[in-house]
Parts: sequence; C-alpha cells; structure tokens
Amino acid sequence: MKKLENPAHKSLRRNEPLHIPFNEPVLLNDKKNNEKDKVKDIIYDKKGKPFIDIFDNAITKNNDVLVIAFSKYFSRINNSINNHYEIMSQYMWCFQASFIQISSVNTVLFSAFHKSLINIASALHLTKNGLWGPARPLIRQTLESLIIAKYCSVNHESEIYDLWLDGKQVSIGKVFKNLEKPNTDRFKSFWGSLSDLTHSSRYASQPNLDIKSNLDDLLLNLVWIEIVLECKYHLLISHVITKNMTYYEKRYSEESYLRVQKLKLELKNHYLNVRKEMSNDAKQFIVDFRTKWVVK
Repeated sequence: MKKLENPAHKSLRRNEPLHIPFNEPVLLNDKKNNEKDKVKDIIYDKKGKPFIDIFDNAITKNNDVLVIAFSKYFSRINNSINNHYEIMSQYMWCFQASFIQISSVNTVLFSAFHKSLINIASALHLTKNGLWGPARPLIRQTLESLIIAKYCSVNHESEIYDLWLDGKQVSIGKVFKNLEKPNTDRFKSFWGSLSDLTHSSRYASQPNLDIKSNLDDLLLNLVWIEIVLECKYHLLISHVITKNMTYYEKRYSEESYLRVQKLKLELKNHYLNVRKEMSNDAKQFIVDFRTKWVVK
C-alpha cells in the first residue's frame, strides 16, 4: 500500500499586509521636547544616517535607561556570576594536584561551567543594551550545556558523553528521553520556549531597538538568566567540585575553604530571595534540576 504523505503546510497569513518599519523616532521617556532622549529606531531612509550609527546610538541610550530601570536585577546577577567565578578559582589548584583524584567526566563539567560564564555574561551585556533578542540563543545554549553536563555526570557511560567528547551534536531530546527522574515536562517546556524564540522563525530575535515597548521581553531575559544561574551553581558545588576536592581544600587551604563556605552561604540566601519573585513553574524547574537524576 502506498504510504500517505502529510499535506504541505499552508499558512492562512500569506495574504496579510506587508509590515515595513516606517515608524517615527522612539521616546525613551515623557520629555517630549528633549531631543537627546530620542532613539532613532531602524527606519530605511536613503538620506538617513548609516545603520551602525543608528545602532550604536540606540544601544548607548538604551543602556543609560536600563541600568537604572533594572538595577536590582543587574546588581544581583553580577554578584552571582562573580561569586561562581571566585568559588571555582578557590578550587583550581585541585585540578593540578596529582594526589587528588579527578574524574574524567570533569572535562564536560568544567567546560559547561566555564563557557556558561562567558555566555551568561554576554547575554547579560546584550540585554543591558536593549538587545534582548540576540541574547536568547546564548541563554538557550547555556541551559543545554548544563543539562548535558549533569546528565554526563550521573551517567558517564552513556553514548551522550562519548558524542560530546568527540564534538558531535548531542540531542537534548535524547537526554530527556533517557531520564527516569525527575519528570522532564518542565525541562521540555522551558527548553521548548527558548528554542521557539531562537530558531529561525518569525518570532526569533527582535524587530526594533525600542526598549519602551519591549520591557517585558527584557525582564523575561533577566528572569531566565537567574533561573539558569541557580542551575549553574548547583552544577558547580554538586558535580564540578567533588567531596574529595572539598576534603583536601579544607585540609591544605583552610583560609580558602572558609572563604568558600562564606560565599556559599551568601549564594544560598541570595537564591532563596530571588526565588520569591519567580513563578511556581520556575521554582519547580530549579528543584527538578537540582534533584538527584535517575537514568533509565
């Protein structure tokens, strides 16, 4: 019997009017007569300024507004990133000590931690300049690397670990499929939302440089970054840094050990306070990431 093929998708939006940006300059505040507060959005004008000039002017003015509007978020995200970095720095000597046994799986664990520092800092920098769209692929990439790293940590005999080692593409869907616990519904939902907004669809990236009409998108980025940061912290203290490393840190470098304990206490209280502002789904996502994973 001949296999029936699914009919080609036909959009009902084909005949919608074409949207072209002929908009006026965007005001960042209510001082309508203050020319310096205007951001020239992307207007295609053969007599206008070069695009890079428009772009640079917009992100400079966006940054001036956003560092004040979202100062609480930027401050605590900066502190969180810096504390992650300092904790890891306190333990770096352990990787070079021949008498401390380090699992080979730390190759993927440390890579995920290290690269996510750069990714998150970059996503934060872009968001701070009003570039919420280009920041999202970095947030998604960080989330994927953390999920893959933890999976490899709990199941380093898996093919996924070998694929990662050889630089092959790793399917996040396969990771979810191989997990018995926790329930992966929230993982799939969060990852799916990020994927929808980062793949090449009509909803990906951003259409303009106007922050006034996109404050919700900017705030959403900051919430996502804080979710990913707590997951990253869990990977750091529960998988990258092992009990064996902590034992020798305390034995041979008590000052560093005490400093780390102080930072860990600060971060524990920090994340408790941050979670108070999150939705129940976001809180449960973090719980699911931090819980003990069981593979099928």
